Amino acid sequence: MRYRKSVFVMAFATAVALQAGQSAHAKAIKIASCTPTFIAKTAGATYNVVNNLTATGDCIDVTVPGVTINLAGFTLTGNGSGAGINIKSGKSGAYIAGPGIIQEFNIGVSDSANSALIEDLLIAGNTTGGILLSGVDGSVVDGNPSIWFNGVYGILLVNTTNCLVEGNMDIVANGNGTTGYGIWIQNSSTTTTLSHDNVIAGNMTGPPGPATQVLGIWVGYNGTVSACPTAAPSEANLITRNGPVLMSTQIGIGLQCNTATGTTVLNNAAYSSGLFDLYDGNPSCGTNLWDIDAFGTSNQSCVK
Repeated sequence: MRYRKSVFVMAFATAVALQAGQSAHAKAIKIASCTPTFIAKTAGATYNVVNNLTATGDCIDVTVPGVTINLAGFTLTGNGSGAGINIKSGKSGAYIAGPGIIQEFNIGVSDSANSALIEDLLIAGNTTGGILLSGVDGSVVDGNPSIWFNGVYGILLVNTTNCLVEGNMDIVANGNGTTGYGIWIQNSSTTTTLSHDNVIAGNMTGPPGPATQVLGIWVGYNGTVSACPTAAPSEANLITRNGPVLMSTQIGIGLQCNTATGTTVLNNAAYSSGLFDLYDGNPSCGTNLWDIDAFGTSNQSCVK
């Protein structure tokens, strides 16, 4: 079942990439400035960044479906606000392609639409986070070489379904000295929306930063495992083949409190974390399955 689910999501990602690539046959539209914000407003079009760009607020807004944004090796630089690339709600099928750098915004890439593909980017030094997937189905974050030194998180999934986060390297040094997350699955505390059926696979970490809590499912904005807010549960996610998760300040890989259910944590590696390498907040792990993980410490014997 786990294998079938992973294959389904990866096949879907390939279909998204092919769909986005079809727009390359038309003449590309140049992006030479994002002051003011550049609006990508031609459905199905390909947009090429043609030089380094600076912005105050959003740099590029995607306001129609099926858009391809090629960074073409250039750098987007912000002033601590807005998003480097903002995929607006309902504008599905966006393809955000590197190589390229997105730095010093509030959020590097913000995706509020289904079936986006975000790949081959270096995302660093953003005030809050690197990549945000919010309320989306079937989006893919794949093969990004570095996601580091972002203020709170590297990659955040909020109320997402069937998303794939795979093959990203050097998700490190994300945090503000107190709270830091490498990959974080979160739910809204005011709705019953679930994050479920997501696959987190084959991501790697390097040397730790000041607060590098790498790869966990967390509910609510908590820097420690002691607090558990009222929130919808995360369920039926798959976390596999990630690591090594090294020297996280608190927890390497964790399911916080008793609101993560039916999740499989398989074939991961975590070592030398400050509190536990692997942590499950459910009594006797609840319905979560831990298996064939490599680690030093865990909080329960059912974590293995």
